Amino acid sequence: MRTIDERHFAAPPDAVFAVVCDVLQWPVLLTHYRAVRLLGETREGRVVEMAARLGCIPLRWCASMRVDAATRTVHYRHVAGPSTGMTVRWEISAEDAGTRVRLVHELTLTHPLLRNPLGQWLVGWGFVSPVACRTLAGLQAQVEGATRCDAP
Repeated sequence: MRTIDERHFAAPPDAVFAVVCDVLQWPVLLTHYRAVRLLGETREGRVVEMAARLGCIPLRWCASMRVDAATRTVHYRHVAGPSTGMTVRWEISAEDAGTRVRLVHELTLTHPLLRNPLGQWLVGWGFVSPVACRTLAGLQAQVEGATRCDAP
């Protein structure tokens, strides 16, 4: 199953990409993120543990993270937790007067209770997409607030 969430940011692509890549700061910037911890570094990138909340439901996962600065793309592969096997791709591209941020989740879940179509749907539309939408909205507010040039 695939979920796609996207949003237009009124900010330059490089500013958006910098905030998207700086995941260790997300708990400071995003109210629904409880923690992001660096577990290690590899030749390909980082391994991070992320913890967020969807309402009162705590969520936690570990993912490998690879940044491709040339294409302004960030790739994740969930390596631990109920979402193991899911891949995530952040695509940042220039668009009229700003930046298009597209967040693609490919759910190939391996957990026995979740690998069926109902489990995929529940995880995709019940958890992944709502958290992705909140993340996009929060990062948008941060980036646009930091790059806004108000008249005196």
